[in-house]
Amino acid sequence: KQWYQRRVAITAGVPFTNVYAALVAVINTKFPDIGELLLNRLILQFKRSYLRNQKAVCLATVMFFGHLTNQMVVEEILCFEILSLLLEKVSDDSVEGSIALLKEVGARLQDSNPRIMHQLFDRLRNLLQEGELDIRVKYMIEVLFAIRRDKFKDYPMFAEGLDLVDEEDQLTHLKELTDKVSGETILNVFKFDPNYEENEPKYQG
Repeated sequence: KQWYQRRVAITAGVPFTNVYAALVAVINTKFPDIGELLLNRLILQFKRSYLRNQKAVCLATVMFFGHLTNQMVVEEILCFEILSLLLEKVSDDSVEGSIALLKEVGARLQDSNPRIMHQLFDRLRNLLQEGELDIRVKYMIEVLFAIRRDKFKDYPMFAEGLDLVDEEDQLTHLKELTDKVSGETILNVFKFDPNYEENEPKYQG
């Protein structure tokens, strides 16, 4: 359990993040407590990286949230809250983070709540016109508008072969940024189970 948690958290944001999210979705159907723990740790990781201006970690985490939302491991409200935060206190890095997240999860959010998506893109349009952002970030915003006009066709909810969980088997967690969550770091230390043989059948069930 702990090895899985740490490896998935470490690899968040690499090119195969969508594959790891699909793996999480499958495991979450059998062990939802593991899915919830991973979400808690990612929330803590996002908050820390955002406050410390750790751009690479923050970008990787929000992209992972996007894929986990596509896989319906977590409710969409978490992505909307992250986007609202990133576009509230604006910097080049925060806008870049919001663009990265919208690329990954935009197709699902557009389907589920087009009104909020319209508000988010209005905010981006205003930022584009205000002229305070770096020209590179402005160009990224323009590209994002083009992606939206094309209905996110190059950024589907699922890559081919990664829609692995049947709808009736999906278990979606409700998480918000304001939740008081624990990373349960005590699980980082291996603890010998003296009743291993007695407890092992419980996991096999």
